[in-house]
Amino acid sequence: MVRPKKKEPTTELEKLQLEVYKLRAENELLKKVKALVQAREARERMIRLKSPKK
Repeated sequence: MVRPKKKEPTTELEKLQLEVYKLRAENELLKKVKALVQAREARERMIRLKSPKK
């Protein structure tokens, strides 16, 4: 299956709109990664709290 070629932005407005779209997608990805890291750190803290101290 061959992908159709994407139309290159021709005007400055189209270029800026494409950049905004890409930055928003990147921002959403970074938010998800941050949430995953925070969840992992919270699990690690809980494991440390539950483990018996010597």
